[in-house]
Formats: sequence, structure tokens, C-alpha cells
Amino acid sequence: MTGARLWFLLPDVVNPSGGVWVVYRHVELLRRHGVDATVVHQRAGFRYPWTHPDTPVVAVDDVRVGRGDLLVWPDVAAGSLRQVPREQPVAVFNQNCYLSPWERPDASRRSDNPYRAPNLVGVVTTNRDHVGVLSRAFPHLDVRRVFLSVDPAIGADPKRKEALVTYMPRKNPAHAERVVSALHDRDAFDGLEVVAIHGRSHAETVDLLERSSVFLSFGHPEGWALPPAEAMAAGCVVVGYHGRGGREYWTPGTSWPVDFGDHATFVETAQRVLDALRADAAGVHAQGARAAAAIRAAYPAELEERSVVDVWSWALARAARRTATAEV
Repeated sequence: MTGARLWFLLPDVVNPSGGVWVVYRHVELLRRHGVDATVVHQRAGFRYPWTHPDTPVVAVDDVRVGRGDLLVWPDVAAGSLRQVPREQPVAVFNQNCYLSPWERPDASRRSDNPYRAPNLVGVVTTNRDHVGVLSRAFPHLDVRRVFLSVDPAIGADPKRKEALVTYMPRKNPAHAERVVSALHDRDAFDGLEVVAIHGRSHAETVDLLERSSVFLSFGHPEGWALPPAEAMAAGCVVVGYHGRGGREYWTPGTSWPVDFGDHATFVETAQRVLDALRADAAGVHAQGARAAAAIRAAYPAELEERSVVDVWSWALARAARRTATAEV
């Protein structure tokens, strides 16, 4: 590989993180197309344990930034952009603008806001809603979207479906506990198995989703919301929170959205779906199959790959122009 490089800075996290997984995925796709990209962690020898072991990773102290290279900051660390020399081009990869304090009106106009850094070449995000939020908050910035996709290896075979309900309690665990407990109290899980997906490998998670008939979604606020997307791809009927960022694919007939915090409606909706599963499992599995077909049609792997290469190549080109202008 030749030319300028992309350095994607990440925190050292060991728990499952969709955002970290996405960055590793981008690095793999970019390198497949000849773009020199590398993950940067904080400690020497650290590697996110939930993704491909061959993705190139370096420690931040070992990074040697060359002419025209682009540093990519996660939004959670955007506050440290001011420590980067003004001549070094940077970009922000914002995967969940709802968790960022920088877009708020009281902060967006401040001169020390990292989104107003003079060496910021642009912002990349992952869904339609985020593009609108960021563009309104920072009209001076160029905001680009990459499309994500679900693992094409995830299957949605109705023959694999069981009387199984799954959920992930990692985000909003108090909500999950309240809703699941209420469903238990109503005997809504009678005859069904309920599994909380926590601390599982990607392969174990996929296997559970492929066998699940119903997935309860508690993530909020979210970026593109990978867990319910993967559940839909696995043929699950999904009930719960779309996290705002995921609402673009929670289409009628493929999912059952519930307003965040409306536990009573969550319980009532989930019970109706679980009652339907007991009464007509084939009908519920057919709805899950429609969800799988819809999300794969809307977010194919080819669209993700093309957008990742196009958008990050655009960012590198902007970094090169900024570097050339600074040297004149």
C-alpha cells in the first residue's frame, strides 16, 4: 500500500461495542481496496477481542504520522482535538451524536468546540438522522454518511427458529429488568425460553439470534443500532426501542417500535407478540422473514463497502489538499 494513511483512534475497550467493531470493519474494507488504514489503541499490545485478529493495530505511542495522513477521532474523544497541531488534518467519526455534548446549542457556538477546530476536514456518521443533526448544528462542516450492513453470514432460516426470546441488557439494564420482570409476572413467557445475551462471542450471539423468534430491544439512544439490525437479519420479530438512529429501518410490518421509557406499552406490545408466537409460530416466523428480507435489501454489504471506500477516500483527499495549502 502506498500514499497517505488513515489512523483510526479508539479507546481500549474489552466489552462488546458496536462502534469499535464498525471501525475495525472499516479498516478491513479500506485495506482490501488498497487504502492504508490502521486502528490505533492506547496501550501497546491491546486489541479489541471481538473482531478479526488480522486487522492491523498499533499503540498511539508508535504512530508515525506522515505528510497528508489523516487522524480519525471518535466523537467520545473529540474534546482532545485541540491538542493536535493545527497543521495536522483530522476528521471525526461520529457514530452516535445523541451521546455527544458538542451539538447542543449552548456548546455548538463556543470557540473551543472541537467541531470548530481549524484542522477538522469533515465529519463522518452512520445514519440519515445524524446527518441532519450534525449539519444543523455545524453548517460550516461537510458531513458525510457511510452505510452499514449486517453480517451476510447471519442466517434467517425459519426451520432453525425455536420458542426462544432474547434481549441484550447491556444498555438501559434497568429498563430491561423492569420489562422482563413484568412479562414474567404476567406469565407472558409461559412455554418460552428467555435468554439475556451478555458476554457472548459474536458467533454465540449470532447463533442465539438465528434460533430466536422474538428479540426485545432496549438500546437508546443509538447510532445505527446494530443489535436490532442483526436480530432482524436473523429473522427475529423485534419489539422495543429503535434508539432514534435506527428508526430508518424499523418499518411497519417488520418491527414493533415503542417510545423510550414507555414500559407499559413495551410490556403490552411484547405480550401480544409472545401470545401470537404461541398461537401461530409460523405466522410470527413469516413476519421475521420479511424483516430479514427488508433489512438486507436496504443495507447490502456492497453498499457498505462502496460507501466506506468513497467517504474515507474523500476525507483523505481533503486532508491532502489542506496539507498542500499549508505548505504553500
